[in-house]
Amino acid sequence: GPLMNPAYATRFVLGVHDEETLELLRGTVENLPQVQALLLRSETGADQITLSDITYGYHWDGESWTELEITAESLGLRACPPALLDASTPQEAAHLITGILDGAISDPRRDVLLANAGAALWLGGKAADLQQGVQLAADLIRSGSASKYLASLRTASMALR
Repeated sequence: GPLMNPAYATRFVLGVHDEETLELLRGTVENLPQVQALLLRSETGADQITLSDITYGYHWDGESWTELEITAESLGLRACPPALLDASTPQEAAHLITGILDGAISDPRRDVLLANAGAALWLGGKAADLQQGVQLAADLIRSGSASKYLASLRTASMALR
């Protein structure tokens, strides 16, 4: 994970399942130099932005914490029941991601991807806030850039075999 990354990631989004782990990580993040982080925990225990309930976000800007309550409505997205995200095999998950990035899937599962990609874009400094990150993620999918980037990752991955 980002806390043990040998590349020393200075910006990261990290989801946890429970409040106890979240509090432990908050203390850890505060002691890391030059770090920005977004820690996430949902009401149902998911470790990502879910859009099925409230996701609690804790943004560390390097000096102080800002608490966020993230919902589908607050991001202008559709709610997504957790069962809709179930993928029983890696192939099924890959098909879902590829379908979203190619524009073939535009149901609420796409919105979950937009929310989480938007968080990464925001923390990565590409957007001023989470809402702008969501919009940028949608623009990247619409333009085909996200699909092209995934194809380049596949090519690089295959070259390592």
